[in-house]
Amino acid sequence: MFHLARPAAIAGAIAIPILSAGAAGAVSIGFEGPDVDPYVEAGFTFDPSARLVDGNCLSGACLALNDNDVVEMSAGGAAFTLSSINFMLLGQGAPNAFTVSGDNGASQTFSVDDFGANSGYNFIDFGALFASVTAITFDTLGGGNVRIDDLTAVFDDGDNSTIVPLPATALLLVGALATLGWAGRRRAA
Repeated sequence: MFHLARPAAIAGAIAIPILSAGAAGAVSIGFEGPDVDPYVEAGFTFDPSARLVDGNCLSGACLALNDNDVVEMSAGGAAFTLSSINFMLLGQGAPNAFTVSGDNGASQTFSVDDFGANSGYNFIDFGALFASVTAITFDTLGGGNVRIDDLTAVFDDGDNSTIVPLPATALLLVGALATLGWAGRRRAA
């Protein structure tokens, strides 16, 4: 007599590691660590002379850039994707702006003309603009005063593939097979 318990157990043993393996997690950097040079958080280094302040931040501390400041974000040569950033431009002076540049050649500039001064934090989702970079530069070389807080980055897994999560139906399949196995074993007893 064929028992469903063994196939259900095999399916469960195969599915559990697959379902528990998630995508590489996003890292949120909130600049809450000690203000040391270079500043390091969640595997990322901010150098040279990243300056943390406690004023005009979303919560706690944030990264501050004033006129003609440059701060580089890197992960010791590892590739990563800068996913999003929260920032606020301070002051009314022109050309109050800052630029985010990746070593992949991409860049984006944000100015007080587009976002206003002291008008609260702006959330920017970069999508794939800064994908697979090894360094990001934040600069106010044209003059600016900005606070950067709660940026999100993801370490690349090396193959640049998109991780597709398994649908909930995979859990239902495992549950159904386990139930059939249990019912078959109960009937055999």
